[in-house]
Amino acid sequence: MPKSFLLSILLLISMPALTEKQEFILATGEWAPFTGKNLPNGGMLVEIVETALNNTKLKYRIVYLPWKRGYKNLLDGDIEGAFPWMLTAERERLFSVSDSIYKSKERFFASKDFTINYQKYEDFKGLSVCLPLGWTKAPIKEFLDNKILSLYQPKNEEDCFQGIILKRTHLYSANSLSGWEAIKRAGLNPADFKEIGPVIRENTFVLLASSLKDNNNRLIQEFNRGMRIIKNNNAYNEIVKKHLELVLK
Repeated sequence: MPKSFLLSILLLISMPALTEKQEFILATGEWAPFTGKNLPNGGMLVEIVETALNNTKLKYRIVYLPWKRGYKNLLDGDIEGAFPWMLTAERERLFSVSDSIYKSKERFFASKDFTINYQKYEDFKGLSVCLPLGWTKAPIKEFLDNKILSLYQPKNEEDCFQGIILKRTHLYSANSLSGWEAIKRAGLNPADFKEIGPVIRENTFVLLASSLKDNNNRLIQEFNRGMRIIKNNNAYNEIVKKHLELVLK
């Protein structure tokens, strides 16, 4: 038997073992109560992602990076994946995208003294909305494109709520959980704020995989399989329930 043929057979046999040992590096950041180094089990969405991955054969490591750096590392192919990122048309074009990790409904937060009865875009004409630097404009894009709202851009969520109290801005768009958590982190009184009006947008958060990595499809397929497992065995619902109780207690 030719030596070249034997060598090919040996390489094929060894490939699965090498693939199984590969480590997938996944970046996340600080976004309480969903992700955070100092949160219980890394936060709700970190625990969901880890539990899903633990139901696969993938070897992985989660690293905490500033959001902007993590996103750039993913674009450049320096890491395999990143989460939780809001699903947008641009991100679907740039990356391989997982099934939904979590869905949330976004509304406006305002001061408790805010009196405008918001029912349609035009009700907010001439007001200001807060958006932390580097965050996607997708949820409030129509308000901005139609010049209904102007932008106030501090560095983080806490500063948005401080800005409302200091009358530097009128509104902040957020999902209920992260909004109320940011108010607590800022040391502000929750009684000074309220959620107003109809839902602006339902956001879907996903795991993004680098399009520059040959194994991106495998990461997404295995992760999706793990997500199906934990949704079917109710582990997903138990994780969500546990973290909701921690936030709302």
